Amino acid sequence: MLGFTLQINITLVTRTTVGVSTRSLRIVVAVNDRGRRIGETHHNSQISDEVVDQMRARHEDDGIGYRKIAREFNVALTTVRKICSYERRAQTAERWKTIKVRHAQPAHSVPVTSQPPRTREQATYEEGPRHFCGSQ
Repeated sequence: MLGFTLQINITLVTRTTVGVSTRSLRIVVAVNDRGRRIGETHHNSQISDEVVDQMRARHEDDGIGYRKIAREFNVALTTVRKICSYERRAQTAERWKTIKVRHAQPAHSVPVTSQPPRTREQATYEEGPRHFCGSQ
């Protein structure tokens, strides 16, 4: 079991160009020998390195099965199997790289409304019938 601590340095950089302010973050990420991001610093990663280490410890040290670990951490059984057998998340950091991340609203954020969503019938009734082909 490899034990190391990941420290992410975050720097806020503000740049003004022709009256428009662009804000970006610079973060340090782990990369493999090909220069690709790995581990929890990968942009598609959903499981932290700490959780991966806990899964492996539960399986290797405690002898817990994949199914029980999958239920405990609320992940797919195949994901646990591949992590514990070192098919996934088995690379080590060759070096560290600083990348720029722009501020963006997360894709999963949904605006909060005070009213419940309307059904199709309610929307049609409130807006009236729709006219096509330019007729009104």
